[in-house]
Amino acid sequence: FDNSILYQSPVWGGFRFGAGYSFNVSTAEVGGSGNNLKAWFTGVSFALGPFYAAATYDVLTVPDSGVTGSATTPALLANTDDSKYLQIGATFDLKFVKFAAAYAKEDDTNYVVSNGSLAVSPVAGEDADAWMFGVTVPLFGGQSLADYQKRDGDIANVSLAAIPSGAGSCFTQVGAVITPVALTPREGDRKVWSLGYTYPLSRRPNLYISYADSDGEKFYNNTSVDQKQYSLGLRHLF
Repeated sequence: FDNSILYQSPVWGGFRFGAGYSFNVSTAEVGGSGNNLKAWFTGVSFALGPFYAAATYDVLTVPDSGVTGSATTPALLANTDDSKYLQIGATFDLKFVKFAAAYAKEDDTNYVVSNGSLAVSPVAGEDADAWMFGVTVPLFGGQSLADYQKRDGDIANVSLAAIPSGAGSCFTQVGAVITPVALTPREGDRKVWSLGYTYPLSRRPNLYISYADSDGEKFYNNTSVDQKQYSLGLRHLF
């Protein structure tokens, strides 16, 4: 996030508030304020005894001129709605068991993080709801963890083509010839479940092991995704 203004409040009665604005959140800033992908973001948290909760709301603005598409990257019209993201999460720690839950709402999802920067998403314009439930239980001197997540995306019709200036729909243009381009339906549902275990070797270092399975349905133009991930490592907390 380049050229940003940030603020974080002190803790008042368990509450903490933060907000920020960035004049550019893409890889390179260009001349003219309306030519950059800008963002504003807010967050609030609350802690009371074993209970902790946080909520954030982020908005990414589409450049005034839109984004030119390609055979794989969706095009965004100049009047494309801004992307909005709401996240709410909470934990409740009873010492013998800890519960976690979260909900996220995506409106007009136009961007994703790619290689550390924002890029136009293959599911541009999509709305989605996501849920997460998790539990942590002390076991054999360490902690066992289990988690389930689900993302339910709505169908979006995206344009995989260039858009001439001032066009009100999806077109390609060669010289003076403007040709309509068929919209491509995309969705994006995904389910992830995971298991893990951590064991403290002493006060700071600990061992960890985890396994996760991720299934994508109607994903990237109705293709499916089935991914599995294993991890084993040693971590030192400073």
